[in-house]
Amino acid sequence: DGQREVVLLHYLEGLSCQEIAALLGRSTGAVRVRLHRARAELRDRLRIPDPDLEEEAMIEVTPEDVVVRSVPEGDLTGRSRIVLLREREGDRTLPIWVGAPEGDALALQLGGAATPRPMTVDLAVRMLELSSAQIERVAISSLRDKTFYGVVSLRVGDELHEVDARPSDALNLALRVGAPVVVGPEVMEEAGVPSADAFRCLDEERAELGL
Repeated sequence: DGQREVVLLHYLEGLSCQEIAALLGRSTGAVRVRLHRARAELRDRLRIPDPDLEEEAMIEVTPEDVVVRSVPEGDLTGRSRIVLLREREGDRTLPIWVGAPEGDALALQLGGAATPRPMTVDLAVRMLELSSAQIERVAISSLRDKTFYGVVSLRVGDELHEVDARPSDALNLALRVGAPVVVGPEVMEEAGVPSADAFRCLDEERAELGL
């Protein structure tokens, strides 16, 4: 019911996320999370292919969590966070190490939390909305020398543009607009781990990297 309500208000009534938040007495972040989850549910139910984007080889994933390793004293201010991307139709998880600011921004969005002032990624989303540009999807396209590379598919009018981006920035954008996230099969094959063993694999990687 909650997802249906925000979808009707946003897409049929034409209200912005800020207007819906004021109407329902909720935070703008909570409204965006509901829209994100509603779009994911609709994609599952409708399964309408987009001929411009359909690539059977790409693996759709869901940003599931952001992990931080604390030191014994409980300090959480380390420089790194780990984003867990879960395979939608499989049992693998792709862990991606990101910077603390970008990881924390993802965690806030996943948790439906709002910030007193817009973050940089919120500003970027608002500017895209005003320019009528739409993010069609985000892809984690390649992995080279332990560095992940991302691509944002941006539609402007009838044109589709591919924009290089850091995965952390691309994921923050995707989560805020409800765009699907996909991973190249080679990337998942090389860096994906069984979901049930994700934390054990992270511990082993942390030890290997000396973090």
